[in-house]
Amino acid sequence: MPRDCIALQGAGIAFAITSGRPPRGMAVLIHPLGLRTPIAAFNGGVFVAPDTSVIEECVLPADVARRAVETISRNRMDVWIYSGRDRLVRDPQAPTSPASNGPSSSRRPLLGILQRR
Repeated sequence: MPRDCIALQGAGIAFAITSGRPPRGMAVLIHPLGLRTPIAAFNGGVFVAPDTSVIEECVLPADVARRAVETISRNRMDVWIYSGRDRLVRDPQAPTSPASNGPSSSRRPLLGILQRR
């Protein structure tokens, strides 16, 4: 696949990727695929450059985010928040997808972050 991506670019065809993963989780694909286009992470919630610097992000107002966290928590569901290049988790011990674990997850307290914003 990396050779195919590079061949597309050589033919003048831009190749881009998108994923529900955080930018850090996609960083391992950038060099092998020779990406030069923006990358859509968090299902298009944030666009980053190939160096993973944030170009654009869709941000909820803090009061909306707080209400969402409260509603999700009240219904006994696990809460994840995507912020910039990080995925913030409420409970680091909660079961998650094995593909989602690792350096892309922050262990900072979720509610403390929402309260400071």
